[in-house]
Amino acid sequence: MLTQWFDEVRLSDPEYRRETQLQGLSESVLEIRELIHSEMSKVPPENIIIGGLSQGCAMSLSVLLSLEHRLGGFVGMSGYLPFRSDIEDAVKETTEADEDDPFATGDDKPTDPEVRAMLFERDLLCLDPLPHPTRETTASVTPIFLGHGNLDEKKPVEQGEAAARAMRAAGYKVRWKPYADLGHWYKIPDEIDDIVDFIQLEVKWPLQDGGQ
Repeated sequence: MLTQWFDEVRLSDPEYRRETQLQGLSESVLEIRELIHSEMSKVPPENIIIGGLSQGCAMSLSVLLSLEHRLGGFVGMSGYLPFRSDIEDAVKETTEADEDDPFATGDDKPTDPEVRAMLFERDLLCLDPLPHPTRETTASVTPIFLGHGNLDEKKPVEQGEAAARAMRAAGYKVRWKPYADLGHWYKIPDEIDDIVDFIQLEVKWPLQDGGQ
């Protein structure tokens, strides 16, 4: 078993014995949320970007889904989304059970996928529920960049693409970019240039040329 941000039994298959991830995920989310709140005492949330590489990307996506406010942006590389299939199920607008229930009113649970994703993530991580959750009390307006090498053996590119698809289903705007002939790392200069472009165009931070 490997221990980083959280326990992970099989690197190439995060679904395998995924229950072992929960304690570490919950503990690490609390620490990262505290760091974000500390930074927000100094700068507005729009001035904060989170993200990471590999498990750091996975950890940060879990944090993002749990937040009750936006951030400036998210940058993830060679990562995946923990409990992705559960999140995809949670954001579905209707279920067969709802359709077959003659007593369903449509008011039993929120219909916004952003809210459904946040409620699921907070419950998964044992965070306190919000009294009146809405789209505005999610981080869904935070733009996301996800890059992934197509030769990644530790975290196959399909995991990154599935994470992008799930985050879009949860109401997030995602820029997804696979990179040819790249393993479990980031591509220089291509991916770095794409991240700079993302920060300028999506996060809307003005960046100066290094020579200025």
